[in-house]
Amino acid sequence: MKLKLTDGIPFEVGEVRGYAITAQTGIASGDVASLKVEGRHGRTKTTLSDRFYYVVAGAGTFEVGGKTFEITRGDLVVVPRDTPYDFEGRMELLMFCSPAFDPAKEVFLENDTE
Repeated sequence: MKLKLTDGIPFEVGEVRGYAITAQTGIASGDVASLKVEGRHGRTKTTLSDRFYYVVAGAGTFEVGGKTFEITRGDLVVVPRDTPYDFEGRMELLMFCSPAFDPAKEVFLENDTE
């Protein structure tokens, strides 16, 4: 199966925009998104998926479960499900979700202290 990210569904969250593709293979489901970050994402968590962010270009910061760290090209950030996180910077990311993204499972925590 060959997929192009630009054929995916466009989205925008905070100062992050990109394209997302979901693949159902019969064995497992997941999705991948190409993200262009030009600022801050906003504090959130998902109750469904583990997420993996690979830094393709640029740099920024990630906060995962209360720990903040600098990221740059070539870094991989793992965000387990049910873990609050946020990121910001000027960078390009690839995000992998397993299982696939479900907007009903997103929890926006911007005004929460969790």
